[in-house]
Amino acid sequence: MDDAPVKPPSGGGQVTLTRRGLLRGGTLAGLFALSPSLLAACGGGGASGSRGNRLVIAIEGDPRSLNEIIDPGIGIRILTNTQDGLLNRSTDYREIVAGLADMPERPDDLTYRFTLREGMTFNTGTAVTADDVVYTFNRLMTDEQASFGALYKNSIASVTAENDRTVVIKTKEPYPILMSLLSGNHPKIVEKAVVEQEGYGTTVWSGTGPFEVTEWVKGDHVTVRKAEKAHSPQGEAQVDEVVFRVIPDVSARLAALRGGQVDAVIQPAYKDLQSFKDADGIEIKELEGSDQTLMVFKTSMPPFDKRDVRKAISLGINRKALVEDFFYGHATAAGDLFPPWHWAHDPSIDAPYDPDQAKQLLAKAGFDESRPLKFTAMVLQDQLFLDQATAIQAQLREIGVEMEVKPVEYTTLSGITTKGPDKWLGPAAMYRITPIRGTAYEFANYQYAAAGPLNRSDFNKEGGAQRPDIEKLMVDTAKDSDWGGERDEAVKPRWAEVSRMLNDDPPQLLLNYWNRASLVSDHVEGWSSAVFDLIQLQPMSVRQ
Repeated sequence: MDDAPVKPPSGGGQVTLTRRGLLRGGTLAGLFALSPSLLAACGGGGASGSRGNRLVIAIEGDPRSLNEIIDPGIGIRILTNTQDGLLNRSTDYREIVAGLADMPERPDDLTYRFTLREGMTFNTGTAVTADDVVYTFNRLMTDEQASFGALYKNSIASVTAENDRTVVIKTKEPYPILMSLLSGNHPKIVEKAVVEQEGYGTTVWSGTGPFEVTEWVKGDHVTVRKAEKAHSPQGEAQVDEVVFRVIPDVSARLAALRGGQVDAVIQPAYKDLQSFKDADGIEIKELEGSDQTLMVFKTSMPPFDKRDVRKAISLGINRKALVEDFFYGHATAAGDLFPPWHWAHDPSIDAPYDPDQAKQLLAKAGFDESRPLKFTAMVLQDQLFLDQATAIQAQLREIGVEMEVKPVEYTTLSGITTKGPDKWLGPAAMYRITPIRGTAYEFANYQYAAAGPLNRSDFNKEGGAQRPDIEKLMVDTAKDSDWGGERDEAVKPRWAEVSRMLNDDPPQLLLNYWNRASLVSDHVEGWSSAVFDLIQLQPMSVRQ
């Protein structure tokens, strides 16, 4: 589980909005919430003339971890710039590109032979070798701290070094999402001698990226500097230092940007984008993303054990109104399983709003004015979700449904939804999921298949709603997906059929896909938003 704007073009390209006007001198009241260390780090008042070759980026809280095998939370924004994998991602995170190794030879569907690129070095100056790759994967698959180790342990048969520059990975069975995993945030190649030092992940770090972590003061900031000894496939850093400044208060983050104390705010509230569309010297950087708003039905609990009730709720929700009212156009109402930028997306599929048909299905299920449908929805305690839930509550009231909104804090909600129906506080939940690697498997099987790690609805699980025909089509289609090229193109009609079947018998409702947006000072050049909550620092420079 892990806001009259200009929408991006249908092709999903990045949009930069710059407006000169009234707000440069806007309220700075929130600055009083900033720490003295922030003002010192940023050179006092406005950034102009004193910023140097450095950036300060406001973040909403501390990383969970800066140890790459432990779920980093927002720390992923940092580690992406200090480490590399065998494969990396493009700046918008949509494409797999060569990393420390060239794209692999694949003699069959089980074998991946990687050749390390010449001259790749760690931030200690030590050359990257095949033994470092083997060590990295053994650690990822055996260390009890590894948050996602099972993904690799359950799928990889062996990782062997043929020589200093050649590594062969064999999978236990065809595993098309492996390439995506290898380009993601888990298997970053590290140096054994550094990893085994005391304090690794808190005071000592290993990596090959264009930046290296130099300091983490919890609750205040993380500093990275240009890595002088590393030779990274990402290229050479253009700035000398980047400070990720922790500013928990939303108003303080925005005020710091207006006042020049920080250079960027990542993913502000969508309503706050409105106040910056005419701001002098501040740009909105935007890209269609992967974040989803979901309403999940616990299909092992009444009334959502009935297909007609689930379908009625879907028909009673106006998804397009949610996008306009709470995302201010910076999102897309969901139709099929995939976001607009995805290779499997089918724009012809719609999730209709039809209150009259919803009422008919409710009557068929035994609900009417004398016996109205009532249920409780646990809702992520975040204003964007509470606002959407309140609007849905009003929409459903129009079809005779009474939905109680029960706000639940993120960690608590995440824990509850992993448990059985006896632990749920109601038969529905609203929260966010972000399929960060962009595979069809993550958007589909991960959430809807019986074995999916994020299947919280019990769909096709024991006690839950059963649709073995959907399960079979989805599982079979996933085996033929995410290989790239013509193989992916060939399965698009099958994914479209899966989407239509799930819209007709929904175990959960995919309501919208969010755009990723950042507010950035216009002296920052080379900023690139990504479909996930990431930024790539290497292309960025500071105009003096």
